[in-house]
Amino acid sequence: MPAITRIVCATDFSDTARKACEYAVFLGGRMGAELIIVHAYQLPVTMEMPAEVAAVIAKQVQEELDGFIKGIDTQGLKVSSSLCEGVPYVEIVRVAQDTGADLVVIGTHGRTGLAHLLLGSVAERVVRTSTAPVLVIR
Repeated sequence: MPAITRIVCATDFSDTARKACEYAVFLGGRMGAELIIVHAYQLPVTMEMPAEVAAVIAKQVQEELDGFIKGIDTQGLKVSSSLCEGVPYVEIVRVAQDTGADLVVIGTHGRTGLAHLLLGSVAERVVRTSTAPVLVIR
């Protein structure tokens, strides 16, 4: 089995994402891996957004990401974060590739039926497009 030295864990700040990050911490601790927690958000494209408003949103989301990380017992792992604006699954896969991640950990909300059809699944798209193995936590 190849060594896992870098794990990317995606979060949307949900309870499911917290569980996924806790699992990533557990694995990282066992393998001595670095953990990169990534949050990707997409600004609405239906309106022209002033740069000042986009900057305020980015600042607020960064604060939420920092708070999310502080709420996780990282058990002494080297942890960094990445905040990305763009299509979430594209940005998560890009961060994994750019950082040379050996594993991506992501939670799923388990949507089915019409909700899945309309909203899609970031986790499913990450699984389909990532070059690194993906562990999906339900």
